[in-house]
Amino acid sequence: MLGHDEMPIIQVDNVSKAFRAQTVLEQVSFTVEPGECFGIIGPNGSGKSTLLKLLSGIDKPESGRVLLDGRAAYSYPRKQLAQWMAVLEQDSLPPLGFTVREMIAMGRYPFQNWLGDEIATDAEQLIEDILKQLQLVELADRTMDRLSGGERQRVALGKLMAQQPRLLLLDEPTTYLDIGYQLQMMEWIREWQQKEKLTVVAVLHDLNLAAQYCDRLLLMQAGKTVTIGRPGEVIHSELLEPVYHTRPIVLEHPIYEVPQILLQADRKTRSIKGED
Repeated sequence: MLGHDEMPIIQVDNVSKAFRAQTVLEQVSFTVEPGECFGIIGPNGSGKSTLLKLLSGIDKPESGRVLLDGRAAYSYPRKQLAQWMAVLEQDSLPPLGFTVREMIAMGRYPFQNWLGDEIATDAEQLIEDILKQLQLVELADRTMDRLSGGERQRVALGKLMAQQPRLLLLDEPTTYLDIGYQLQMMEWIREWQQKEKLTVVAVLHDLNLAAQYCDRLLLMQAGKTVTIGRPGEVIHSELLEPVYHTRPIVLEHPIYEVPQILLQADRKTRSIKGED
């Protein structure tokens, strides 16, 4: 169960992490409030995925602390934590021989006893509702090894929805999806968040999606915090240029009124040998 709404659901205080004497996170601090969608952005190697592992309790910081609902993240028993936190990774479900329905049903594992039984009596209806919501009814009896990467990612989301978490961690969930499914995936997550009052922390490479779907953004570079703020405060050419080593053009979305970027290459006119 989550704690009181007046306290942050996530509290990160001066967290540092190193691997083989190489620092990957240095003095990172932030909080995430219940019901918030908090985005983590930055180039490759900035420490985003490492930070998400600390939030999920998989790993322990070298120094500082990561608190989930007021308690150290790594101190939770895994099954207890899975009853209210879920993680969606890139292409997180391998092409195994389980059917789509069976895979989604596995999301109920945290609530089952050692015999595979659970107290909830509406689990089967929950699974059917998820299949309909994610447009998976026609694929329900198809095995995972017969699905595309995009379809497997939809099933992965369905498995998490069956888990009924209160905190959702996303590690670049749209990486292998085409633009149509990228938007659809983020819309499904937003609808789910708003309906169930989920708290979402999302590592995203696509800055336009991050600006469109996140309430606040943490911009990272080389394991350090560059800035934290609302999309309009973070998605600025002056802030992004030294981090991404390119100066994007930032425009306002004509419908959602959030910043969106256009990329421009640094093209220099060069003479070609043999031509005037």
